[in-house]
Amino acid sequence: MNYLFIENDFKLPHPMQVIFNALENKGIDKIEVLTRANNKLKELKELLPNVDVLMMQTTFLDGYQNRKVIDFLSSIKKPINVCIFSHNLEGHLLQVMEIEDFYNTKHHNIFSIEHYHGFDFNNSDCLIKLDFSEKVKEHEKVLKDKEDQLKRVSNNITDVKVKILINPNCGKEWGNLKPGDIVSVLNCEEIDPNPFRGIWVMGVTEPVKLINENNISEFEFVEGISLDLITNELLKTCKVEKPTEKDYRFIESVLNDKDYDNLSKAQIVLDEYGAQRRFNRSYFANLISKITNENN
Repeated sequence: MNYLFIENDFKLPHPMQVIFNALENKGIDKIEVLTRANNKLKELKELLPNVDVLMMQTTFLDGYQNRKVIDFLSSIKKPINVCIFSHNLEGHLLQVMEIEDFYNTKHHNIFSIEHYHGFDFNNSDCLIKLDFSEKVKEHEKVLKDKEDQLKRVSNNITDVKVKILINPNCGKEWGNLKPGDIVSVLNCEEIDPNPFRGIWVMGVTEPVKLINENNISEFEFVEGISLDLITNELLKTCKVEKPTEKDYRFIESVLNDKDYDNLSKAQIVLDEYGAQRRFNRSYFANLISKITNENN
């Protein structure tokens, strides 16, 4: 087996140094030591392809290092044996690791070093393999629930359609959306962390959000435009979190008032809720005009 020790300090009576000496005394010559490993991640990644056993002490995991080391272990695709010397290692890891961390490191074998004098990897008295399978199952359920949720919202197709105006270029999920495409809007209230911004359409494999703001328009409504849609878009833009019947009645009365032109209608609503006029006024005036033209 190839061993790699990673530590900040590596000298007697450090437990890792004791284990190192024990392995050397047994004639094992495939041993590497990387001190100050936190500042040598590039070197660490270069050594790992040939490593079977990664050795460390939880002093290496203390404080701000926790996240760094856990993320690093998650990034290692090759399954390895991770041996850690610690008092109550299982409790320590349960405290510092998130549920998804256990899932992301499930391909590794994590051992608690119980005895470091006379260390032998094949001696069960020296090592206890930790079992986090319940945590892994817990996260697998979370992933399954999310997958089911995405399937539901992906099928929540509305009658509203939009034209893509620019390439959002926000990541691979937006790769199927090209300028000029006409796509259906999805109802994704179930998963929307910020319902006051944008609309949802289908991406490559899951719903993605398009946003019109700061004088940049990623889409325009082309079908299914109604007073209800404009009212809801105005409420989102004005960030009315819990609109009341009074809010709906006010906006609808303004939109239906024939004494105002479309710019004035948009301005009245925006001013009522203290929303920004710039961009929004002309945007909503144009949206209102589409209903006016249809009615004419």
